[in-house]
Amino acid sequence: MAATGKVRVEFAKFGTMKYLPHLALMRTFHRALRRAGIPVAYSQGHSPHPRIQLGPPLPLGYEGDREYVDIETHSVINPAELAGKLGETLPPGLEVRRAVAVPLRGPSLFEIVTLQ
Repeated sequence: MAATGKVRVEFAKFGTMKYLPHLALMRTFHRALRRAGIPVAYSQGHSPHPRIQLGPPLPLGYEGDREYVDIETHSVINPAELAGKLGETLPPGLEVRRAVAVPLRGPSLFEIVTLQ
């Protein structure tokens, strides 16, 4: 099933979470989305992966006040609802600041962050 919605979430990473490596941060978001019951879209193929894209990684030990993650969903979802549900399931040290709907086929998060 193709994804039909995409939400960009701005979050902060602080406290002990600043020591969380990039791939572990990706797994943390995947688990939090699953616990929140958000219908994340998956890639096709032999080993499907959730369609989640984090912005460029911070160096280990750095806090981030404006980090971003793009989440593709099976259906259009209210960004405020997604932010609320996700915020409730993230561990201490990760805090959702805001969420906005973005075009499904627009530029990638990495392109936007590195162009600015």
